[in-house]
Amino acid sequence: MTYVRFAMSTSNRLIARNSHAALFLGRCSLLLLPLASYTSIPGVVAAFEGARAEGDPVQDRKDAAKADLERSKRFEAIQALPAANRAKELLKIVRDGEEVDVLYAAPMLIDNEELKGEALDVLTSRLKTVSEYSRRAIINRMRFAKRDERYAAIARQALEDIARGEKQDIEAEQAVGLVGDAASLLLKSGMQESDTDLLRSAVHAFPDSFAVWIVLAKHGLAGAEECKIARKVYEDKENLPALRVGAAVACAGDEQARQFVLREVRVFLEEFGSRSLEDLFPSGWQDEAAQRLFGRLRRDRVLVALLVALDSPEAQDLTFKYLWSPNLEIRNVVHLVVAQKWPDRLLDTTGADPSDEAKQLVGLAVHFHPQLRSVVEGRIPKAEFDKRLQAAKAIIERPVYGEAERLVIEWEGGQRTVP
Repeated sequence: MTYVRFAMSTSNRLIARNSHAALFLGRCSLLLLPLASYTSIPGVVAAFEGARAEGDPVQDRKDAAKADLERSKRFEAIQALPAANRAKELLKIVRDGEEVDVLYAAPMLIDNEELKGEALDVLTSRLKTVSEYSRRAIINRMRFAKRDERYAAIARQALEDIARGEKQDIEAEQAVGLVGDAASLLLKSGMQESDTDLLRSAVHAFPDSFAVWIVLAKHGLAGAEECKIARKVYEDKENLPALRVGAAVACAGDEQARQFVLREVRVFLEEFGSRSLEDLFPSGWQDEAAQRLFGRLRRDRVLVALLVALDSPEAQDLTFKYLWSPNLEIRNVVHLVVAQKWPDRLLDTTGADPSDEAKQLVGLAVHFHPQLRSVVEGRIPKAEFDKRLQAAKAIIERPVYGEAERLVIEWEGGQRTVP
């Protein structure tokens, strides 16, 4: 099994400042790849082993690459074992193995159904001894696993360590990433009232963390002091658009912040939402300007996802204006937002539409809001309803999703099932 979503995670592109993004992602890619596919990844762990020792002799790198190939073969053999035996082997590696082996074993163990309670205890203990480089990778992987309330304790510990300044050796970019991933994991796993001060402290220390602003936004935790910081962030044009809008969303009760969000999203949609990809790129993707434009589209479409955080009629009307955007990159996100945020209007708008895409939208609305099942079943035959629900489930469970889709899916708990 591969974990493409993990490898392709865009959170750090959103939380890192422009000046650090490329450097940080370059370092991070060495770490994320072995977890993205825990078999047959020649050279990646070798790169990890040499990442902090720039200028290693060529022969040392060849030896490291050879060791990596041997490690890959060993994990392929473990992956082929029956579930119970595989779990025992992975548990042994996480408990006693070298750190690079833990980076292979941890994601496999997280997803293993056997020995889950013991596995979590062992993993929690091992996280206290590995580097922050590795701890961040494992916490990031947990974000994509099935929801488990016990993960919250791991996320909480990481935030507390950073808040207390106990990890002085961690680089600034890495700290921002770790805080963001830990906050996201805490949001997914289950927050407590006592986490409020911890998250507020995190945003004071790391105002560049998009993920922390989103957690504050979802739970309405930003107070007057946090909103002062947010204003500095969203008024700073050197910050990435998503970070600026994310900070403003956390304080969307303030009229100035709310209008900033709407203005930025509207400008983005006016540029990209009314044109198909073919219209945007009539000459293809060959020239550098087209590649930059597409990169900006992919990076900033999370702005559309942030409409899920607003309750105003303006936000609703803006979202529905692009319900059938010819730009698939935009339309996919808009569909998730309206199904998650405004299902009643969606049903009124698309309920009689016979197109397959409209049917999928109805299914998405019911998937996110099971209480609507009786309403929809009263309008269409059961067989047709079941078909729509299956289509919606297929959309939600797509193996590759960007930050924008994931943010909307998880906004109100996400991944719900209809009994």
